[in-house]
Amino acid sequence: MEEQQLRECLYRGLSVGMAVHNGVDRSHYRTRIERVGSTTLTLGAPYAEGGFLPLQVGTDLKVFFTHATIPFVFRTTIVGREAGDMPAFEVEFPKWAEKAQRRQFVRIPCYQPLTYQTIEDEGAVLGPPKKSLTLDLSAGGVMIRADEKMDEGMTLVVHLPVKAEILEIYSRVIRVQKIDNAKGYQYSLEFLNVSERTQDKIMGYVFAIQRDLRRRGLI
Repeated sequence: MEEQQLRECLYRGLSVGMAVHNGVDRSHYRTRIERVGSTTLTLGAPYAEGGFLPLQVGTDLKVFFTHATIPFVFRTTIVGREAGDMPAFEVEFPKWAEKAQRRQFVRIPCYQPLTYQTIEDEGAVLGPPKKSLTLDLSAGGVMIRADEKMDEGMTLVVHLPVKAEILEIYSRVIRVQKIDNAKGYQYSLEFLNVSERTQDKIMGYVFAIQRDLRRRGLI
């Protein structure tokens, strides 16, 4: 996606993910676009650990956004800062963005119950929800542990708990691994046709878990 197309996709109020790469902090945060200029974008300063993140001019960033359910990423650099009650910083307007590979999404350990149902080729849901356990989570997919044997390529609908909400997401099995010396299988699932709103909720949840794990020294 080139600059002209980006000017149609990047707008005030758009929720974006942001990865900081300054050699020390390699965390991911959630923020939004506050202003679109001719040569810059203004992003709200991310809030973390009880305060706004004090990013410095010259810090390199990766910014993730979704357009028409497709994730994109671009690289940019902070070129200015704005102080005040709601601090922000200016970054260079990107010349281009590329489709974000699923592996580029932040993936964090996440252990919680999850239910799923398999889908027939005709699109019908088969049977009642079945229990499983999540092992890790990203905005692009989830790894689960389940007793049932399933094949690569199968389509599921998963019922994913995110805070106080259950998100219903269609997914595809992309990898199957038998668990050694134990009953069951590990499945890597890719989310399908996720709306921007749903993806924002998952990314925000993932970043919150990541910050909590980092605060406790677990990652």
